[in-house]
Parts: sequence; structure tokens; C-alpha cells
Amino acid sequence: GDGASEEKKVWGTRYLGSDDDVFQYNGWDDVPIPEDYKKNFSDKVQRDLSYLEDLHENEREERLETARQLSGSHWDTFYQHSEDRFFKDRKWILKDFPEVDPEVFNGSAQDLHHVFEMGCGAGSTMVPVLTGVSSKKLVYYGCDIARTAVESAQRRVDEMGENERVKLFHYDVSSDDPFPVQHQVDVVIMIFVLSAMGYEEISKTVSNAFHLLKPGGMVLLRDYAEGDLTQMRFKSKNCIAPNLYVRGDGTRAYYLTQESLRSLMVDRGFVEVQNKVIRMLRTNRKQKKLMHRLMLQGKYVKPFR
Repeated sequence: GDGASEEKKVWGTRYLGSDDDVFQYNGWDDVPIPEDYKKNFSDKVQRDLSYLEDLHENEREERLETARQLSGSHWDTFYQHSEDRFFKDRKWILKDFPEVDPEVFNGSAQDLHHVFEMGCGAGSTMVPVLTGVSSKKLVYYGCDIARTAVESAQRRVDEMGENERVKLFHYDVSSDDPFPVQHQVDVVIMIFVLSAMGYEEISKTVSNAFHLLKPGGMVLLRDYAEGDLTQMRFKSKNCIAPNLYVRGDGTRAYYLTQESLRSLMVDRGFVEVQNKVIRMLRTNRKQKKLMHRLMLQGKYVKPFR
């Protein structure tokens, strides 16, 4: 019936009216954050900061350093257990980031269009891009800190018969090691990547992205925003720095604000094109629970000097 076709509406198009039944669907877009949620969140952040202040400085440093050193092996283990099942393919990628398509980015230009995905995981961004962009001008590079993720992604590339257009590498984008690609690229994609790092690595990664891009090239990113439900759920003992947490499996989660994203990018030479908060209200109809998901989406250009 009609309900089934309604249910398949694309995220980004379903808005909650004042007389709608919130539990009619499993999600709504662009719902304002209620005052009580904001209050609970600010109380939670205070508790986290108090917890950090009570720790000895050496212990704080040690926790940050341990999380950093073990990051690669924790993500390796994560992908070993989940392979490519955990993150669903990101069907929204071409709708929100059409710039990965050479026809959109530079129209009828005959040049190859080089896209570099930092933190490609098992291919949940790459696969929908390859499926949706048929142009032979697309050259897609991907790398990840987790070797198991790159192996999973490579299997998907093989299955799709896409080895002509794709090259994957095991590489840590926050490192000083020489980049696996020797020339500059048109687009850098980072989807839920910066949030998996600590402050210094985030800063280094953005600098690396700047150097990797051609002048006029663009960074496309989406990531967790401060106040997201997943941040609310962390206990204070998981907090290792303001807005930075360590999960039970040892991986990290950092939550950006529009301001912190802006200064991170602009201070390293980028020009802001887009910096928006994506608000999604997910519902659990069985338990009658409302869950606020907050993400940031950004587009930043490397200027022609």
C-alpha cells in the first residue's frame, strides 16, 4: 500500500509536522533539539569535564597516548570481526557529494578526475560511488589504517571488476610517511574519519589533505557532531579529553562543533563552502524512544594561490 512507498522515502525529505505522530515512521529529518535534551547534554559534558579534572595529569596523558598507539590495531580487530557488514553502503553519498562525479565537478573536461578517500574502511562509500558514477575519467584511491579493512574493500573491488578505476592502500593518513599517491588529487573524502582520532592526528590529517589536493580541489566530509546520541551514551570514565571518548573496543570517538570544524579547516588554508548540521530524529517504536542523531557535513576548497 501507500505506507510501504512512504517508508522508503530518502533521508533528508521527511519533516515532522506539529500534528504528526512521531512514532509513525522510524525517523524524521531536521527536527530541532528540545530544550530538555540540551540541558541533559550540558549536564553530561560538565560531569565528563569534572571527571577529567580529577585525574592526575600523568594518567590523562597516558590514556590519550595508549588510545593513539593502539588505534590501528583496534580498528584492525574491529574489521576482522565485522568485515564489511557493520557499515551499510552509504546510498546518500552522491546526493550529498555530487562532486565525486567528474561530470559534475568539471563538466566536459577531458582530464581524469582523481578522488582520494581517507579512511575507506571496507568500502561503504566507495561501492555506491563506483556503482553510481560510470565515467571512465574517475580514478578512485582509498586507504585505511586497518589492513583488514583494505583487504575487505579490495575483495569488493575484485567482485565488481573495478581494478581499472580503483587503487587501495594500507596507510595512516595522520602520519608523516610519504603519501601512497605521488601527484595531487581533485577531491578528498573523509566520512566519519576525523572522529576516530585524537586532536593532533586530526590536525595532521587536515594538513595532509591540504597538501594532497590540487589548487581548486575540494574536501568533502561528514562526521559526528557534538550532542549526538552516541556522545550522550558515553559514561564519564570513557572520556579521555573534552569531546573525545574511547569505546569499549578501544576505538575513539571525537565530536566536532561547527566552530571547531571551521577553525580546523580554515586555519590550515581551506576556504569554507559548506558547514551544516544534519539533525535526524530516530524513533524506536517498540520502546517508544526518541534518539537525536547529529552530524556535520562540510565542503572545503583549497584556494588558487
